[in-house]
This record gives sequence, structure tokens and C-alpha cells, in this order.
Amino acid sequence: QTLLPIWLQSILIVLLLCFSGLFSGLNLGLMSLDKTDLQILQNSGSAREKKYAKTISPVRARGNFLLCTILLGNVLVNNTLAILMDDLTGSGFAAIVAATAGIVVFGEIIPQAVCSRHGLAIGAHTIWFTRLFMIITFPMSFPISKILDLILGEEIGNVYNRDRLRELLKVTETQMDLVKDEVQIITGALELSKKTVLDVMTKLDDVYMIEYNSILDFETMSTILKTGYTRIPIYEKERSNILAILNVKDLAFIDPDDKTPLCTVYKFYNHPVNFVYDDTTLQVMLEEFKKGRFHMSFVQRVNDTGPGDPYYETLGVVTLEDVIEEIIQAEIIDETDTVFDNRSKARRVAQARDFSIFLQPGGGDDSAAPRISPQLTLATFQFLSTTVAPFHPDLISEAVLHKLLKQNVIVEVRIGDKDNDPYIFTRGKPVDFFAMVLEGRVEVSIGKDNLIFEGGPFMFFGEQAL
Repeated sequence: QTLLPIWLQSILIVLLLCFSGLFSGLNLGLMSLDKTDLQILQNSGSAREKKYAKTISPVRARGNFLLCTILLGNVLVNNTLAILMDDLTGSGFAAIVAATAGIVVFGEIIPQAVCSRHGLAIGAHTIWFTRLFMIITFPMSFPISKILDLILGEEIGNVYNRDRLRELLKVTETQMDLVKDEVQIITGALELSKKTVLDVMTKLDDVYMIEYNSILDFETMSTILKTGYTRIPIYEKERSNILAILNVKDLAFIDPDDKTPLCTVYKFYNHPVNFVYDDTTLQVMLEEFKKGRFHMSFVQRVNDTGPGDPYYETLGVVTLEDVIEEIIQAEIIDETDTVFDNRSKARRVAQARDFSIFLQPGGGDDSAAPRISPQLTLATFQFLSTTVAPFHPDLISEAVLHKLLKQNVIVEVRIGDKDNDPYIFTRGKPVDFFAMVLEGRVEVSIGKDNLIFEGGPFMFFGEQAL
């Protein structure tokens, strides 16, 4: 004789298996979502995830109360299920086997497999059932949860430090929608506080510097232009004795013909020098660079080796570009760089144009031939190769054009000079040469009415002869 009709017991067993599966799934689905995860979903998830997370958060905030409710309900359902199985089968062994099989398959394996993947959605849709059972089990589950709160303390969500967050990015790189460059940038930013300026600086021996007593003639300024740097340290006598920084833009109004001493430019602009210790982190260095007072600093340390007194030793240079390269985990190559990496010294294939070839222009072997300044030679070269079609690089190489300018092609013509014909071109007289005015002025008379006009530097004639 059974306690309840068989048909009613069968219905109850099915319902109890469903409840067992629901409690087991909620235990995995809800408890695996800590408060940190839910907050992240509310702020950055999809519209549906934000809605689900907002629904679950108030219940999940009472972690121990929710845990006690779910476990108490699961135990109550499973025990009731075993009693009904025993009453239905009439055999204790058979009841144990049937209850165990039903609970394992329908109450544990299937629901946990589903809730491990869709726990957020299932938890949100069944939140009303969870709230209801929290009220039903309140007299027992709430006191137990309070005891757990007192003993274990408040529940803390997942917290990632720099190392764990960096490893999380690396491990989950293939599952995220971030591209490789984005992962590198995030990883590089996380490592700024661990790396120091000593790790990224350019050693002092590899830094291009200029001596305090240098003269800003064409040779010096062409060398500065060739290096491609925008900030150049100024030193006096010893390279470790750094006085100031020379900005290349400071040379904009300097005429190489004047041979201005560098010290004059230094005293006028007087750009300050910033020094940092070798153990300064890149994060601190970035904050200093962001202030905009300087974008280059010299790395130094206290050298206390040897018998003498300790002294400051300059080791190298660190720039804003060095810090940014560590963040993006790649080298920044601009159009004037001659090397890929200041530390590995890997050189570029394309080199900057060498303007030193214009230092001795024109005249050839004839010392009496007129000479022009290197700046004018360079300007002539640029004008011919860009403006006069027959001298375009597609028709004549730059090397040949440069050699041509070094021949005896410079002629000085003066009015009243008996040794020279003052006329370059004469009306009605054919010519087979090209002429261009470099300095001075010429007078041109054309047409039947003898219209006269004057021409100045870089006016050219006889292009058809080329």
C-alpha cells in the first residue's frame, strides 16, 4: 500500500527531478557569476546581457543567503525524491539506485552542462522562483547565511593585478575580438610600472651631440640635417658634461655664411636639461613627458665605486618616443630615422640625403673660376631637378647633375668688363647652350618694339638647346 496514488507519485517525482536540476543549475550558474562579473556585464555587455545582469545583481549581492537557499532546496528536493522512490518501488536498494540515477542524470549532469553555458539567461528567467524559495526557506537559510557572513566576511569578487591581467590577455587572446596589436598595446601599458628608463634608453656613446664651441657653418648644419634629429644635446669638452638641448627649429634663421658660434644660439634660447635617475619607471617618465616641459631626459646614476667621492654619471638619453614604443611594443620609424632601433642598431636601407657633397661646388680644377656658396649650389640643384624639365630625375640622375654643377659652368658677367661680352644672348644669333641667373639681374629686350624687362635669380633661358 503506497502513501499516495501511483499516478500522483509519478507526477511528483518528475517535478522533483525538475526542481533538483533547477537548483543544481542555479548553484553553478548564479554562484559562478560574482559581483565583479555582473558589474562588468552591466557596464559593457550587450543590451540583453545588461538586462539579465541588472535582474540578477540584487539577489546575487546576498551571496551566502542565496547559497544557503539553493543548497537547502536541493537537499530537500533530493531527500523527498528518495522517499517517494522507496515508497513506489517497495525496495530500499531499488529506490537508492533509481533516485541516484535520476538525480545524477536529470538533476546534476544535464542542468549543470546547460547552466555552465547559459547560466546568466536561465538565472534571469527563473529569478522569481529563486526569490520565492528564499522567502520559503528564510527561517533556516537566513540565520545560517548571517553566521557565514560573520565567520567568512563579505564576499569579494575576482580581482586581477597587473601580472594576472596580462596573463589573462595572453591566455584568452584567441577567444577575444582584439587584434594582436591591441593586445600588445594593452600588455605594454601594463608593464610600464615594471620597466625603468635604464631598459629603454639610448646609451650616451650612441647619442649624436654637438660641442659647445662649434661653429654653425654649412658643414655643421648639413651634418645636423643629415642625422635627422630634432633635439640635439650640447656638451662642453666632455660628452658627459651636458649643458643644454639644441632644437633644430632654432636654426631656421641662421645663415651658414655668417658662421654663427653655437654658444650664441645656446645663450639666446637656453633650453633646459632634465635629468632622471636610472631606476625611474616608465610610468613616472610618461607622466613627466605629458606635462610638456620636455620630451627628452638624460639618465644618470650615483657612481660610488672607486676611492674618490661619489659623483653623478650620465648613462644615456630617454625620449617620449622610447616610452611610446614600449607601450605599443613596436618601433616607430619616421622619415628621417637612420636606424630601426637605438639599442640593436639595425640600420635602414634608405638613408637621408647627404648635403655635404655641396661643400666644394663648381670651379673644377680652375682655381680662378668663380665660386658660389654651398647653399646656392644646393638651391640650384633643387631648382633644376624640380623645375627645368630636361634636368628631371627621370631624364638625368642626381649624381650626374651634381657632377655637372661641379664643372666650370659658373660664369661671372659684368657690364663694362672688357674681358667679357656683356651679352649672354643676342637677337638673331643662334645658340646651343642653356643659361640660368644665379645672382644679380639681367636686362632682356624682345620684340619689334624692343620691350625691355628685367630678370633676377633663377630665371633661365635656352631650355630648347638642352
